[in-house]
Amino acid sequence: MKPTRRPRVLPLGLVLGFALGFALLAAGLVALLGLFVDERDSARARVDREQSALAERAAAHLRQTLTDLAGSLDDAIGAALTDPLRPHDPLLLVERDGTVRLPSRAAPADSEVRPLLTHLDAADEAALARLSADDPPLAERLRLVAALPATTARWLEHRRHFVLRADRELATTLFALERLAATSALDPTQADALLRTAEDAFFPALLRARPRLSAADLEHLLERAATLARRMLVRVDDVLARAAASAPPLPPTTALLDPALATPRLVGPWLIVHDDDRVRGRHLALDALVAETHRALALPADLTLTPTRRDGPLHALTLAASSPRWDLERAELDQRFTLKAIPLAAVALLALAVFALAIVLQKKKIAYLDLRSHLLAAVTHELKTPLASIRAMAETLELRLADHPAARDYPRRIVASSERLAFLVDNVLSFARLERGAWKPHLTPLPVSELAAWLAAEPLARAARPVDLDLDVPAELVLVADPDLVRLLLSNLLDNAARYAVAERVRVTLSARRDARGVHLSLSDDGPGLADLDPASLGAHAHPTPPHRLRGTGLGLSICRMIMALHGGSLEAASHPAGGARFTATFPAHTAPPLSQLTPAPSR
Repeated sequence: MKPTRRPRVLPLGLVLGFALGFALLAAGLVALLGLFVDERDSARARVDREQSALAERAAAHLRQTLTDLAGSLDDAIGAALTDPLRPHDPLLLVERDGTVRLPSRAAPADSEVRPLLTHLDAADEAALARLSADDPPLAERLRLVAALPATTARWLEHRRHFVLRADRELATTLFALERLAATSALDPTQADALLRTAEDAFFPALLRARPRLSAADLEHLLERAATLARRMLVRVDDVLARAAASAPPLPPTTALLDPALATPRLVGPWLIVHDDDRVRGRHLALDALVAETHRALALPADLTLTPTRRDGPLHALTLAASSPRWDLERAELDQRFTLKAIPLAAVALLALAVFALAIVLQKKKIAYLDLRSHLLAAVTHELKTPLASIRAMAETLELRLADHPAARDYPRRIVASSERLAFLVDNVLSFARLERGAWKPHLTPLPVSELAAWLAAEPLARAARPVDLDLDVPAELVLVADPDLVRLLLSNLLDNAARYAVAERVRVTLSARRDARGVHLSLSDDGPGLADLDPASLGAHAHPTPPHRLRGTGLGLSICRMIMALHGGSLEAASHPAGGARFTATFPAHTAPPLSQLTPAPSR
């Protein structure tokens, strides 16, 4: 028994060489990627340090500003208590007994706003004289107002030199402005100055005097002044909004008087300082102070400072700094890292692809070499016998034909051998075409009975030994397939049955049937069968079968399997229960026309 040829495998050295090279390349790429990561992280850390340092610098400046404001609370509160008309931020003064002295929310009880305006509107000189009897500046102001617009310059001069009580000042000023507007002595520019922009303008004075006016007087003055402003095209919406705003809410008194709280501290919008007998505070616009810090430190315009908390001791106050420049720097660092990492990833993928491709190509090369070696050896072996027969018969015919009539059979045998040789050559060529995909099937309806008649007439003459063909084919059965490929399939199956038979004459049965899967063509013989061979491996790679079992290359069965693959079908081999082998070709179901409508399929 000859040993079976072992298939070639990939050389171990080649595999190890590829693996080692890929591992070294991967290690180098990982190390280079680590350098890129360190470079990016170092640059980001530098940006973070710059951001943190600038935020701490701004926070220190803001804490110092708030500390200075806390130190000036005594002076501001003293001035507010002495002169309530003096403009100032809302201040807080709470005694230890809980009495709130500032901000003052009580309205004076002796306001003369509406009575004075009523007497001015009615030109009631007697009533006006009674109101100004004990106030010479008021009497002079009323006299000048009554003579407007002739006394406009003197009235303005009088306002600059004499400051009346808040309710009287506001009432006389509003009446004077209404009188000037009514006599067309006041244009929009002057009206804007006297109502809004001048140092002693009406609206600022009204808002400053708010703590000394009752809610009713404030509403009356605002309503009349707003009507005048709109008539003179002076903007008044912001003034009305400020007047409508209530005094800032106070922090909870219990929290203010808690001696355990560290001071100075922020309690919401209030800066609070504790003393032994009172609590002082100032209402702050913390965002405005942050903006002032921004300007004082001459920070970049695109930098934004934001308090991280608005409550707690001043020493705990911190700011968060942000800037599109830092965000852009971080984005650029990430982008540069990505641009550097992408080529590394591409190199890694390319190396992996080259490694995989090299393995695949090497495998294909080995498979190709094995296939070529086996095919050439098998074809050479198959061609030697017919050629030797032809040569021997031809020599014998030349030497003996003239003198021996019995030699007249030699020409027939020469023809048979020639046909056998032609069949083998055709098989080799067909295999080559099928393997490289050069043979495209052209499906056409084909009566199975015509195929059976062709098989009985043509291939039987070229069979390796005499064949008795039995047919079990329905007369109306139609197969949709490529005629040439089907004929090649049946020829090889018949040749396979004749070559491996053990009797002098082989009996072959061709049967056909249709079911839900499609059309089944079966060719069974009375030979030795498949015995212990794996039916699925027969003809799978056109390798020769073991010489002690079968005589052939397996080329015919390989051609049959490729033909069925082109048709989307399958070829199954099995040992027949009664002895011999059965090969069944299953063609998928196709819609075929009635047999009466078919024309014979031409042969290529």
